[in-house]
Amino acid sequence: MVAAARECFPSAPRIGGGTPDFFVQLNRLERLPLLDFLAFTVCPIVHAADNATVMASPASAAGMLHTLAHRYPGVPVQVGPSGIAARRSPLGALAPGNGRRPVPLAAIDPREGTAFEAEWVAAHVAAFVAAGAQAVTVSRLAACWPGSPLALAWARLLLR
Repeated sequence: MVAAARECFPSAPRIGGGTPDFFVQLNRLERLPLLDFLAFTVCPIVHAADNATVMASPASAAGMLHTLAHRYPGVPVQVGPSGIAARRSPLGALAPGNGRRPVPLAAIDPREGTAFEAEWVAAHVAAFVAAGAQAVTVSRLAACWPGSPLALAWARLLLR
């Protein structure tokens, strides 16, 4: 696929690959072709959805990037789009969630658009940038209106 992409798009400056799912799926791949960057997404509610687990998730950024740097030396990493709620599941259907309480691997999380989400986004982006990610993208930016918790978090990140 990578060779075909390079042939079909000869003027493309970079061809990347990875998984639309989580780091673990990328890490399970035995061999990847020569890529210009690797990509994966993050969802902190895969196994548990309590506040402490979600807020602890950025601490794993350095370990994930260290693992990829060991397996694929010199290949930059782009993370995202990531968010608290799951965009998709490599296991099939997402867990049913109504947005009233946090549910592991659900597409809707009640913390979206809140100060809690803003703090998680700030910690997530800062951790991956500090660990050496080339780019970090977050999802659900519809919750980023002027004066919103997420907009305030972005402003703090830009001032760093």
